[in-house]
Amino acid sequence: MKAKKSIVSSIFLSVLIHAVLLSGIAGIKVTAEHSQEVREKKKKSFDVKAIQKDVVIKKPVRRKEIVYVDSLKFEQPGFTKAINKMVEDEQTVKKEDDVAEKKQDIDLVNKLKSQAIDELKENEKNKVEFRKKAQRDTAEDIISDEELDVEQMIADQKDFLKQEDIPKDFYEKMPGFTPERSTGLAGLQKGDFLSSLIQGHSPVIKRAASIEDIRKELVWSYSTYQDPEDGQKYFKISIGATRSNVSLVKIPKEIVFLIDCSISIEQDRLEEFKKGISYCLKHLNEEDRFNIMAFKEVTTKFKSSSVNPTEQNIEDALDFVGNLRAGEKTDTYNALFESINVRDAMTPSYIFLLSDGRPTKGVVNSRKVINKISQLNKGKISIFAFSGGLRVNRYLLDFISYKNRGWAQYANRGQYIGQNLASMYEKIKEPLLIGLRYYVNGLDQEEIFPKLLPDFFRNVEFTLYGKYEEEKEFSLQLLGEAYDEHSEFIINGMLQDAKKGDRVIARNWAFNKIYHLIGELSDEGDNTAIIAEIKALSDKFGIQTPYSNSIIK
Repeated sequence: MKAKKSIVSSIFLSVLIHAVLLSGIAGIKVTAEHSQEVREKKKKSFDVKAIQKDVVIKKPVRRKEIVYVDSLKFEQPGFTKAINKMVEDEQTVKKEDDVAEKKQDIDLVNKLKSQAIDELKENEKNKVEFRKKAQRDTAEDIISDEELDVEQMIADQKDFLKQEDIPKDFYEKMPGFTPERSTGLAGLQKGDFLSSLIQGHSPVIKRAASIEDIRKELVWSYSTYQDPEDGQKYFKISIGATRSNVSLVKIPKEIVFLIDCSISIEQDRLEEFKKGISYCLKHLNEEDRFNIMAFKEVTTKFKSSSVNPTEQNIEDALDFVGNLRAGEKTDTYNALFESINVRDAMTPSYIFLLSDGRPTKGVVNSRKVINKISQLNKGKISIFAFSGGLRVNRYLLDFISYKNRGWAQYANRGQYIGQNLASMYEKIKEPLLIGLRYYVNGLDQEEIFPKLLPDFFRNVEFTLYGKYEEEKEFSLQLLGEAYDEHSEFIINGMLQDAKKGDRVIARNWAFNKIYHLIGELSDEGDNTAIIAEIKALSDKFGIQTPYSNSIIK
């Protein structure tokens, strides 16, 4: 009986609870607006995910890579194989540093930071003066154009850049690596070559698919040297534009000034950078585009993308540069990555890196910075490096530019940084041929350096160095893209007719080959053979580079 009552009570209680719940639900009014809001939230959530997905998979529009075409037929067997080897992609960077290497990098960072702090303390008086300069509220001219006599700004080879671990007999630049500024007709020696060229007794320069007189566009000279000890023969070929060149029109360029504002730069060196940049901004060509990126631990842009050099843009740029202050660590790799990772880069596009080459954050191993950036860039954007003053990591600056179709240049003293920076800009101010490359017949392609050339500029000459066995006829094919057409020049000459040079030719060839070999060093793997060859060349020609001690053990 009790069991029956308990069952009846349970059933009654269950029915009562369900009745209450059903009546409550019936009282809730679900409006159309509410359901629409729910649907909108779901839709928005889905859209966000879709957008994020697009960002990940969408690849930036990149400038078309240079395609090297063997359009000149040569008789030398195996030449095609040599050309293919010359234009292979850079070796890929494999693994990250191991634990020991990371510890070494951390120790280096701490050492650099300590050195930078010591220098700042020693220069307290100068720091106070620079703080006063930095307090200006307007973008007044940092330096007047009259102060920069560009013709007198060229750093002499005998100017010594003081730096730790650099031997005192190492000069300001590597011969053949930093090109000479052309002051008239490139490659001419005391004007003798000009008269012979006009009279038609010089080696011939022909332009493919054109009857136009190439003597009004390019001139060249060549000389040879034979080592009296081992009998090895060397040659040098220099090519430049004539001052009166009118058929090769300057090509509009894009230039990005990438400025290191970290603590190791210090305010005095940064102020000198500002002077040089002021000159560069005021002397941009009307058709050019420019931008400025300042980096420390993070990178700050003047504009989101490059702009035309209008009067207002130049004024704003000077104000942006004038407000830069030195401080914090240096993430050089990230700054370089951001500068090459652009969607709308012009052709040609140049990066002007102003730095001491001493990264202290992110990727701090110089060789990794060089190899990773070179692999990603693939020579699409030329990188030019500039620095001056004390404690400069020339290894990073030299080879980030060398492997990216540019060159590095230095001021021999801190107070000349602004002037020498302006001088370097004048060299690249007017590009005439871009994507420059060459092929040869009758010479050993493997022993000609440099392998990868910068663009061809009106105000500089470029030089090739090589070795040869027989004094016979040779041909050199020079290809590049001009303002509105594909340009192709062919140089024919007889080595037996070349002017006799001296040992400098052989030594400069060795300098260039050493640069090439150092650039071939990989992050990992066996570099024994390459290092042995570098050491042999250094010993034979008495060459000591700023980084020999860290590379050749």
